[in-house]
Amino acid sequence: SSPITTMMSSRGCPFKCLFCDRPHLGKQFRKRSYINVVDEMEECVRMGIKEIFFYDDTFSLDRKRALDICDEIKKRGLKFFWDIRTRIDCVDKELLRRLKEAGCIRIHYGAESGTEKILQVLRKEIDLKEIKEIFRITKDLGITTLAYFMLGSPTETKEDILKTIDFAIKLKPDFVHFSLTTPFPATELYRLGLEKGLLKSDYWKEFS
Repeated sequence: SSPITTMMSSRGCPFKCLFCDRPHLGKQFRKRSYINVVDEMEECVRMGIKEIFFYDDTFSLDRKRALDICDEIKKRGLKFFWDIRTRIDCVDKELLRRLKEAGCIRIHYGAESGTEKILQVLRKEIDLKEIKEIFRITKDLGITTLAYFMLGSPTETKEDILKTIDFAIKLKPDFVHFSLTTPFPATELYRLGLEKGLLKSDYWKEFS
């Protein structure tokens, strides 16, 4: 829906994904209060905004806060659409139902790989069964899904990549985003690359 805007209601993520490109935001989860968040939502609606995309790394990390936001939106009678990004293991059926009732129409999930081996390499702390189940529940509730996948991760073979593509097809997300695994500066992935000699020099410093 148009016009659309972005919001950020929290920063930081305690998980240990190998590729995380936001180390500068820290591991400590810092959140705005649910009242503060919905106040901004209400102001956006007043301005004529029809949709809000939350750019938090993991919107529903604090389950209670996510539920409180949903309840406050309904309490105020706000009518608009919104989208979030979150982790597979930070939602459940009840939370997803409440999100849907409060106007959340789209969720971006980091699936990342279609093999257990690469999920473990990337330190995602989720498995294929969990991914399939959460996508099923989300779609059954009528929430649009977007799946993020990465190709070219450490130890990944051509066979692994083909399995990931096949998994993505069977998962049937409404949208899919494939990207190349990239060792961004200050990430654990970049540090390991230098440590193992896979990266011959600190090329980020060379271009700074």
